[in-house]
Amino acid sequence: MYGYSEDATLECSEARPCLRRPMKRILFVDDDPLVLRLYRDGLRLRGFEVEGAEDGLAAAKLLQQAKPDAMVLDLMMPKLSGIDVLKYVRARPNLAKLPVVVLSNAYMTDLAREAAAAGADKGLLKAGCTPAALADILKGLLNVQQTSPDGTELSCAPAAEPVERGTQTEPPGTPAPLPGSSSPQTPAGAFSRQSLPSEDQTETQSTAKFREDFLKKGAASLSSVRGLFRAFHKARDDAERKLELESLYRKVHLLAVSARAAECHHLTRMASVLEALLLKLVTSPAWITPSVLSTIANAIDLFGSLLEHDQKAASGSPPPGEILVLVLDNDQVSRHVIVSALRNAHFKAEGAGDPVSTLDWLSEKHYDLILLDLEMPGMDGFEFCRRARQLPACRNTPIIYVTAHSEFENRVKGTLSGGQDLLAKPIIPMELAVKVVTQTIKSRLLTSAGPSRRKGT
Repeated sequence: MYGYSEDATLECSEARPCLRRPMKRILFVDDDPLVLRLYRDGLRLRGFEVEGAEDGLAAAKLLQQAKPDAMVLDLMMPKLSGIDVLKYVRARPNLAKLPVVVLSNAYMTDLAREAAAAGADKGLLKAGCTPAALADILKGLLNVQQTSPDGTELSCAPAAEPVERGTQTEPPGTPAPLPGSSSPQTPAGAFSRQSLPSEDQTETQSTAKFREDFLKKGAASLSSVRGLFRAFHKARDDAERKLELESLYRKVHLLAVSARAAECHHLTRMASVLEALLLKLVTSPAWITPSVLSTIANAIDLFGSLLEHDQKAASGSPPPGEILVLVLDNDQVSRHVIVSALRNAHFKAEGAGDPVSTLDWLSEKHYDLILLDLEMPGMDGFEFCRRARQLPACRNTPIIYVTAHSEFENRVKGTLSGGQDLLAKPIIPMELAVKVVTQTIKSRLLTSAGPSRRKGT
């Protein structure tokens, strides 16, 4: 089960006998073949041996046969979930201290918390975790030191102290510190490998080729997503609706993974949050409402604009920054619920209760989006929106009305008063997240397109 680097060489000298150390073996568990291939190739480039398991049950069988040095674990899988596999590992004496890194969707915070409680050593957001970042995390957990500045030599240090369990989810792509990486000395027992092409150069070339292929096939992928959504929307009964929804979820999941590998960052964010909503609908079909269907349709429509944007770009754009949301609602409980839901979905959110005083300082601070209650004392949401549009800082800020009244008249009035969308109370947190991402990405695309594009929309 263990192997050696194909280009490994022995270090021999009169003062020290020849030593040949096995590569660190990683068990990578994910039900998506594309994810397995992307990370397997990236980790192998960095000196790891990688064995894949397509679901939790296959992982459990492999763990019974041989213990890996570490495991990378997706949370959402058929047969046995990542949480089930993690609990299985921690309950077995021979595996209890196995380093485990979990990968999760940025918007699946409940699962991430459950994984931390079950004993995960690290939690990474899948949409932002590159193979290079994952390799750094694994090196830190396994105390594998990269000592050569050109990336041509790896060293295996003695086992590190036991890692602390229950680490919270890291920000996207956050690497673990490499113990002793500043030292120029190679410890005894090191193994070296012959020079490989620059890892950065090789990965850049691989990403460029993947991006080219992804964008060429983008129209077909988008057509498939739209077709699956139509089939889901027109399903004749609950059983057919469930099958079509699961197919749509898998296709959007593949789109999110492919977009991340192609460095189409806006498309990655949009597909990832829609994937999380679709998964929630699979497990909670009562959430399938006309409002949710409209929200899904708007997100899928935006895929086309994002694909067109990336096809015109010479290369991948920088990852989008964080989203700052203002929640204006005079009901303290409702405001707290919405702010908490936004923060759980990894947005920055601030709350306010008085529309009059909020207008006074709104021109001094920029928000990416405003969530606005309709019924407030002193000034209703429609009037607030009209006045906010007169402020330079809010002229193009997306505004979503959040209200207990979702009648058609309110939707029309909201649009005429400058709002982009409407969400009925009580809110569905994942639907809210999809709406926020949809509107902020639309706004950023229009901003980057320049004044002529904005006037034409």
